[in-house]
Amino acid sequence: MVNRTIIEGQIRGGLVQGIGTAPYEEIPYIEGGQPVTGRLADYLLPGAAELPAIKIGHLRTPTAAS
Repeated sequence: MVNRTIIEGQIRGGLVQGIGTAPYEEIPYIEGGQPVTGRLADYLLPGAAELPAIKIGHLRTPTAAS
């Protein structure tokens, strides 16, 4: 692990993106195949209140020195 802060940021970002994708993002259509969400502002995004507390643990595996 070179930079713990960057690694944990990547983990948190991926988790939040996955949470946002599963229950919030959809592309609803009306009759005729016209999408209802025409702008980025029409999409629901999870806020801090909808996110769980994230606890990250690291597993270290020592290697033999060469």
